[in-house]
Amino acid sequence: MKDVIQLTRYSTGSGCGCKLSPATLDTILKGTFTFPDADKLIVGNSTHDDAAVYDMGNNQYLIFTTDFFTPIVDDPFDFGYIAAVNAINDVYAMGGKPILAVAILGWPINRLKAEEARRVVEGGRVACKDAGIPLAGGHSIENPEPIFGLAVNGLVEPAHLRTNTSAQAGDLLFLTKSLGSGLLATAEKNVTLRKEDKGVAAAEMKKLNLLGMELGKIPAVHALTDVTGFGLLGHLLEICQNSDVAAELDYGKIHQLTDLAYYVANGSIAGGLTRNLESYGGEISPIPEPALSILADPQTAGGLLFTVDPLEEANIVALMKKYGLEKHIQPIGKITERAKGKKGTVRITVRGVESMSGRTFAMLDPQKYSERLYAEPVQSKVFPGARADCSNPIPAKGSWKEMRQMMSAFFADLWKNRKRLRKQTWIQKFAAKKGYSVNPHLMFQYNLRLWLLESEDAFGKRYCPCFEPCNLEEINRKMMCPCEYIDADIKDKGTCHCTLFGRKDLSKEGWKEAEARLMREYRVELKKTLDVLDTSHMPLDRHRGLKVPDSYHLTKRGISLYGLPLQVYTETAFEAENLRKWAAYKGWETQVRDYDLRPGFLVTISPGG
Repeated sequence: MKDVIQLTRYSTGSGCGCKLSPATLDTILKGTFTFPDADKLIVGNSTHDDAAVYDMGNNQYLIFTTDFFTPIVDDPFDFGYIAAVNAINDVYAMGGKPILAVAILGWPINRLKAEEARRVVEGGRVACKDAGIPLAGGHSIENPEPIFGLAVNGLVEPAHLRTNTSAQAGDLLFLTKSLGSGLLATAEKNVTLRKEDKGVAAAEMKKLNLLGMELGKIPAVHALTDVTGFGLLGHLLEICQNSDVAAELDYGKIHQLTDLAYYVANGSIAGGLTRNLESYGGEISPIPEPALSILADPQTAGGLLFTVDPLEEANIVALMKKYGLEKHIQPIGKITERAKGKKGTVRITVRGVESMSGRTFAMLDPQKYSERLYAEPVQSKVFPGARADCSNPIPAKGSWKEMRQMMSAFFADLWKNRKRLRKQTWIQKFAAKKGYSVNPHLMFQYNLRLWLLESEDAFGKRYCPCFEPCNLEEINRKMMCPCEYIDADIKDKGTCHCTLFGRKDLSKEGWKEAEARLMREYRVELKKTLDVLDTSHMPLDRHRGLKVPDSYHLTKRGISLYGLPLQVYTETAFEAENLRKWAAYKGWETQVRDYDLRPGFLVTISPGG
């Protein structure tokens, strides 16, 4: 029987979701160097457009672009085809016609057969053939993760060039593909994709944006780009910033590949989505979930996003029908005048989301995305029907066997530490001194108190239960329980961050709400690649600038769900050392070594001998 290759298991990112964030790119690309022949460079990197454009003379512009990424699908042929389409589409997004491509290949030859790389290149070659261009060669390297893409040349007449800088107030907005490739790809990688959604994203990503060549010939089309790694919000925001306008989106008109709310609720969130909102969230008006996650979802080989004079709408609709885009003939929004007021701030407003039903989502400010609330829990793969909310799976109602196991372990810890718990008199004394109360939910309170004891035993100091010590002593000092932020947190939210202390007058319902808020914050999707638990790319706590959850808490959850032995990836040596200390306290064995796929460390935790 032929082995089935799952390419996504060999990569830490996927597709355009592995792009650097807009804010990071801004930092990298800053500079004052003046290039030779700068007067002939029509489009460079200053506007974050889809390709560079150079004046060749004789009424001809050269379009040049390159794009490559790690696998977003498991099948090698499909990966090559999609990666090629994604690169070629950049030429269409400038109104141009592609003429030539060369390939870019990185391959872990010691882990994946050369035959699979051949299939990837074959997929790229067929995509080029479908676009009517030759794949004329390329360059390959040995690389820890598979990567593939193209460098593509195209041509366009100056009058037909379209960029992301010329949108006008009153223009209608059109999008030519459905959203959701990032969410579905993440779900497939985590083996949570529904059977009916299998292959849906791949089919959409394999479509060439041929319409772009025609749009460039229409003067009423003012701005043109494609939607890829920065999501619909990010690429629309680039149009708004470069054109000094604002935009309104009609959420109900934006086509989705499937019921994406299901995947948002179940935590199938690509890492690039969080990075996107950390970069541009401040320029987006508050948006309710699941719309926020869907609109910022990193797309791979996404559709064309263009603005057009409303007087040309009928002709645009007829043209889109000619190219088989009947599902997308309704405008998804419009360009508006930029509101005067805060200098430098461009807002995108989303309409039509208030009427959504069937799930309960919170209204969110994108800048506070780390506080995202999921309506449904992440499901435990070890205990069917169990929730992975915090450090341990919490069985669903009716899972009596699992509930007994969890309760038995909890009470065993209470009994084992009963004398030490009685000596925690500082908790009541501190609360009395400050005029606070202690969490009246005794199981929750004593769970937090047990975590404090564990911190003392593992790390030598009594840190906040929600904190892993880092390499900055100033932060460690601030996070000693009771932490430095306790007064501000109680004033703002009614309880401290970990909910051990709260206002004297806080109601029972207020305590329950605070506990639920903490649980939601730590209810993030566990990400395993090549059987390694990835503890990087967690959202930052907006007050403290720390990863939430951190490596320590994610590893505790990972062991609860997957058991031992467990391999864990950490970005820093300090995190790896924390896991070693904690495992030693638990009586487990650890091995720490450099990770060979990317900078960082691989910690293997095994049962003690």
